[in-house]
Amino acid sequence: MVGLGQCVAEMVAAQRFNAEAGNDITCIYGTITSGIDWLFLKLEGKNLYIDMNAYQISQCDTILGILVSMVAQKA
Repeated sequence: MVGLGQCVAEMVAAQRFNAEAGNDITCIYGTITSGIDWLFLKLEGKNLYIDMNAYQISQCDTILGILVSMVAQKA
């Protein structure tokens, strides 16, 4: 999916920024979307996890559930 590299770069930058600011955030989450397809990522330490399921906008309940889990740091 287009934008994967940019999303990962931004996640690493956010991780470094938080570390330098003394914020103890264990996971950085990312999302790539075309507006129709959604892909979710998680950066935990030096490990990058990519949910290989591409969620369709028709699965909006699932997408919203994932986003809520990300905000709550439970994903």
